[in-house]
Amino acid sequence: MNLVLINRFIDSFSLFRLMLLSLLARLLTFFLLPSTPSFLGPDEGTYAALARWVADSKDVQQFPVYGPILYFTSKTIVLPASWLIDLGMNQIAAVRLVSLFFGLLGIYFFAKTMFLLLGINEVFELTESRIRALATLALLFFAFMPSVFLWSVLGLRESASIAMLLASVFFLLRIQSLGNKHTSIRVLVINLTLAVISISLFFGARRQTAIVFIVFFCTLFLIMRFKSNFMISTITVLIGFGVGLYLTTAPVTKELLWTKTQTGVNQDPKDRTGVNDDNLPLENCEVEGELREDVNGIWLCVAMANPKKAISFADIRNQAPVKNLDELANKRNVNRLGAQTSLPETRCNDATQSFIDKLGCTLGELPYRLISFLFRPFVGLDQGSFTNFLASLENILWFVLITIFTYVSVFFRKYRSIQHFVLPVSSFVLAFSCLAALYEGNLGTAFRHKSTILGVVLLVIVVFFNAHWRESEKVTK
Repeated sequence: MNLVLINRFIDSFSLFRLMLLSLLARLLTFFLLPSTPSFLGPDEGTYAALARWVADSKDVQQFPVYGPILYFTSKTIVLPASWLIDLGMNQIAAVRLVSLFFGLLGIYFFAKTMFLLLGINEVFELTESRIRALATLALLFFAFMPSVFLWSVLGLRESASIAMLLASVFFLLRIQSLGNKHTSIRVLVINLTLAVISISLFFGARRQTAIVFIVFFCTLFLIMRFKSNFMISTITVLIGFGVGLYLTTAPVTKELLWTKTQTGVNQDPKDRTGVNDDNLPLENCEVEGELREDVNGIWLCVAMANPKKAISFADIRNQAPVKNLDELANKRNVNRLGAQTSLPETRCNDATQSFIDKLGCTLGELPYRLISFLFRPFVGLDQGSFTNFLASLENILWFVLITIFTYVSVFFRKYRSIQHFVLPVSSFVLAFSCLAALYEGNLGTAFRHKSTILGVVLLVIVVFFNAHWRESEKVTK
């Protein structure tokens, strides 16, 4: 009887019904949540405050928490939330509603990407019962995985990051598939534009992840699909990359300059009359308020406004998420401060170590930190709060998923039809997991950021078993 009901459910399953069910479940949770930042995601209070700051037309350069960088790297949720605040909505509700929208958008693009890879328009078109059941399970799993569901109703960046990752993958696959058909210029241009927008919004949701996606997924994907719209796809990725970097780089509005003074008190930063730049101190002015004395007089380091506010390559380079191993190690230690589930302090930022020693130290820490990122907190291993316990239960599911994904990543090569997708995704997931493991300093944020890869992990599993079962059918026939 139960098996009959399950089969009936699978046969009647559709994307529309899934979207409707997801919307109702998320709206119900949205209205049940308190109007204050949730203990499940306290960072939503920061994004809500930033959205209010933008809605009030205040200078983002003066935002007290993380300065302008947070605004420029979270525009995808902050700007829409500020518009809702302008319409009279509560700031917490505004960021949550934007997150909910991206949560639904993520489900849509997950389903559409799966359908594109399987060559169908709906699940019921699949004739093989096992793959139909697996596809249905994957859709339900992605839509209602507890953590992913939660991030899509709290005012956090995760749902936007997940949605734009899947949208970018979908449109790149779509552009590649159009290369095998007689496609109108209009359809191609629409897909190219949507791909650029998706990649750019991905940067505005989580810049670090978008960079890893471009470097590892897009590079391999373009190489493996060299004969299918290669130039068009490459130009699309490069434009999306450039626009994304530009829109998420904060312009430098202050410049530190040496100004001559007689008493150690700046006379007027703008009055540089009579100052010969050739006689300025040789060292760069780096610390505001610093005094230097030489044969030409006393100099004061002052911050002067840069009216151009132009974004330069130096700004992009200086605002890179991590520029060297020392900074990566420092990030790990900073991210663990004040956290209940902090990981051990790293020892890889010793100033006396050479680059080779620091690299060896970092690689030596990687196995432990990678396992912690993927599977902790784990039942019976980590103790803590009730939310920590719930996360440990979900990590049992993650352990199963990552185990299957690892198996697929090893044995996918015997199915040539899926190599162009599985290899780029596998490289992205591996790179993202390793870099995030070396970046995170506590299990809480690590668990949250891990949800980014859920969609692509499930897609790889589905396309692999689809290819495997189809091949098995051919052999039996």
